[in-house]
Amino acid sequence: MIIERRRTTFWSEEARNKRATGCLVFCVLVLTSAVIGGIAYLVQPEFWWAGALGGLFLALILFTYVAQYGPKQLIQIAGARDADPEEQRRMIDVGHEMAIAAGIPVPKFYVTDDPSINAFSVGFNPSNAAVCFTTGALEKLNRDELQGVMAHEISHIKNYDTRLMTMLALTLGLLVVIRSVFLRSGGLSGRDRGRSGAGGILVLILVIVAPILTMLINLATSRKREFLADATAAQLTRYPDGLADALEKIEADSSPPAEVNAAISPLFISSPAGAESDSAFSLFSTHPSTRERIARLRSMGLINRDAMTDQPPTV
Repeated sequence: MIIERRRTTFWSEEARNKRATGCLVFCVLVLTSAVIGGIAYLVQPEFWWAGALGGLFLALILFTYVAQYGPKQLIQIAGARDADPEEQRRMIDVGHEMAIAAGIPVPKFYVTDDPSINAFSVGFNPSNAAVCFTTGALEKLNRDELQGVMAHEISHIKNYDTRLMTMLALTLGLLVVIRSVFLRSGGLSGRDRGRSGAGGILVLILVIVAPILTMLINLATSRKREFLADATAAQLTRYPDGLADALEKIEADSSPPAEVNAAISPLFISSPAGAESDSAFSLFSTHPSTRERIARLRSMGLINRDAMTDQPPTV
């Protein structure tokens, strides 16, 4: 019974995340259309439909952009550079090993100058994915720990978490831009407020609240995906303690992290802002409790190895 549940957890995630991304794309289309249509309603009520169509078109452009350029854009936001084949040889070798173990194309490798221990992955598909490590991680982790962290990031790619999180990160960015432009332009003027009445107030609330709701969805999704990526990494390496040791080093590391854009914080293996709350499901936390993650990984080391090497059912 336990083995069957684990099998479903591991090999249903790709299909589940593809469905979740499809639902997210639909929500982006509807939400963006509603926000811009609402703004058009405030300016010229009879032409609200033109704003709604414009918002729909903008959301379609966003989806196309994310599919083609999203991963590269997030790498640029992080300020990362290409990994040097000689200087970062150990990282690249471990990345090849884990990609082969996961059965996905080898991703591109990047490094960001940051003394703290951290890493993240991006990619709309495994074929255009990338993994980025901080210089602190490369310097402070031994090979087993580095392999555990790499397996965690490869797991995000394998499970299509990176597609889902890339969409959420850039959707949040779009809605924040729309809100900023709206508020800086004066928002709801007195004349518009009197003309549009309650409808205008609802639109104003939507414009302000939409990015907040998207951020909360982003954070909640990130917390859930971290637990699954830890479990998948343990399966790929057959050594859960490697990742557990790395997480202990991350928790104990006192190096000040580099400043990270809030939109990409959920992509990292550990919150760039510092240690997480003991509450694994704090509403505004980007990650679950590190202690809880370590405890789960330690317990996996006691699981029968036959369960860890179980293969997906033949279709």
